[in-house]
Amino acid sequence: MKKLSKEFIYLIPGFLIFSYFCYQLNFTQDDAFISYRFVQNFLNGDGLVFNIGEKVEGFTNFGWVMYMIFWGKLSMDYILISKLTGFIFGLGIITLICLIASRLKEFKNNFLLILLAVLITASSQSLAYWAVAGLETTAFAFFALFSIYLYLGKNKLLPFALIIAVLLRPEGAFVAVILVLIELITTRKFPTYALRSAVGAFVLGLPYLAFKLYYYGEILPNSFYAKTGFSMAQFSNGIEYTTRFMTHYGFYGIPLIITLVSYRKLSTEFKAILLFTIIYTLYLVSVGGDVLKVHRFFIPLIGLYALIAAKAVQILLQKLEPKVKQPAIIIVGLILCGLTYYLPNTFIKSYNRLERHFITKMSIMAENIKSQDNSDFSVALPTIGVLVTNLWGIILLICSD
Repeated sequence: MKKLSKEFIYLIPGFLIFSYFCYQLNFTQDDAFISYRFVQNFLNGDGLVFNIGEKVEGFTNFGWVMYMIFWGKLSMDYILISKLTGFIFGLGIITLICLIASRLKEFKNNFLLILLAVLITASSQSLAYWAVAGLETTAFAFFALFSIYLYLGKNKLLPFALIIAVLLRPEGAFVAVILVLIELITTRKFPTYALRSAVGAFVLGLPYLAFKLYYYGEILPNSFYAKTGFSMAQFSNGIEYTTRFMTHYGFYGIPLIITLVSYRKLSTEFKAILLFTIIYTLYLVSVGGDVLKVHRFFIPLIGLYALIAAKAVQILLQKLEPKVKQPAIIIVGLILCGLTYYLPNTFIKSYNRLERHFITKMSIMAENIKSQDNSDFSVALPTIGVLVTNLWGIILLICSD
């Protein structure tokens, strides 16, 4: 218990860094207003729809929408709560990285490496960017990481973490598939535990699937048909999206290569982390990345890449004398944390500034529309835009999810 308490002290600087970035980058992503409109229509008694009278599942975050509806039913500001919840889950991600690092054999009794993994994660501005954006991004990333943590401990709660991940994002199902593959590869035996957990999550999700079929007539959301496909252009986008992430947060792939070279010497647990990171990265390449460029789909992996970077530092410095090794880890760690902040800084700040300007411009347009018409009306624009109803008194930005 004392050791665990000591390790949680490492979280304090991480929490402070992360909170500062959240304050600096605070904004609401326009895509979040898609979910907000579904929530508002439901609260108004018009059903779980985007356009009143049209039952189309235009969101990919069912659990997140239900969560906001819960708070809306209590007459709470669900938009503010969505942002606060994202921030809390961001803190949770940093905590999970600390917990995962603490249980790894490679990092036992090496507080500097644990601290390094925590600080690299906390220094990732993209994590803070999406934490306060109003979307389900950090909530999904938390439960994806929590699933990994439970898997490493062969915990019986894994099916519950997986189904929550699925409810938050469809990619939660792929998390379950990856864990099955990992157990198969690392144990070279039938993946009993992971497969049983995946089946358990599927059974828990049957009511959700039944609802989708009953209400929308489809299992897959409308955005799936609008965005998925396999083409060279999509693959090229995926390569570009992944390359940008590796340039900003993967340290150009060097830690990944160093760790892969030492694969045979890794513990089974670290092999699982490495394999999950690689497979999920390849998945992101195959789906073409994301139209929202600030590394959104990589948020579940940011902490894992931090663990890999810390492991690479350990490998490179392992032959140094103990008196020299610790100062060397500190120096290299400071450099890595500095690069984590510096490399994507201009890119992130630019997108953040553009999003804020966009929301301001469209909000002014919406207010002008309101001032010209005092009737109770609902407007939906076919592309990026703002919707506003005089009754609701809120601005709803609409774009493809």
